[in-house]
Amino acid sequence: MLKIREFVRDRDEQTWVSVLNAAYGKFRDWRTITVEEYFKEGSGSDLAFEGRWMAELNGRPAGTIRAFIQAGQSKRKGQIEDLGVAPEFVGLGVEEKLAELATDQLRQQNVETILVPRLRWSDPCGDGVEFLEKL
Repeated sequence: MLKIREFVRDRDEQTWVSVLNAAYGKFRDWRTITVEEYFKEGSGSDLAFEGRWMAELNGRPAGTIRAFIQAGQSKRKGQIEDLGVAPEFVGLGVEEKLAELATDQLRQQNVETILVPRLRWSDPCGDGVEFLEKL
């Protein structure tokens, strides 16, 4: 059974990074990262803990996603990052459920545009960007 829940700070960091490493490991420009590197203050984009969700399938960590509103924009722009699904769970609907949740959350906050930078998600049915555009 698929369960999607909010990220729990001080509990889920290692699982989050493990899923991302598994999901993105096949890409040439990805190197295995540690929790310390990923969650280091000031690295990457705003690393607030709100707007993060974890997917679990049959009690096992399966995927991650993060959705947030970009700060300091004149128009309300939402952004999706860290859409990652462990390879053994790709094609089982985890991708779709995570993406639907993130886009629904952003739409509830009245965003005008949703950005998905550097998407590295492997969708067995086609291009991940095309999938998100359908939502």
